[in-house]
Amino acid sequence: VAAANGLVDTTRIAGGDVEMWTDILLTNAVAVAAQIGHLQQHLATLKNALDEGDEDAVRAHLENAAAAREKWLRGRKGE
Repeated sequence: VAAANGLVDTTRIAGGDVEMWTDILLTNAVAVAAQIGHLQQHLATLKNALDEGDEDAVRAHLENAAAAREKWLRGRKGE
């Protein structure tokens, strides 16, 4: 599989300590499961837009993701 550094960064936790991450996930199971549900909804929406060739919906998805990332980054910086 050919992939760039983004995949390495995204999959970093997969290379972590299995026991530690099992404990973290089970301790936070409700919150993690809720976020997985939100992610599944977003991915399904994007998949539908791609399947339909809906350029406006794909663009809106990317713009919303960029705005959410910027908001998250500002929060990390205390802005």
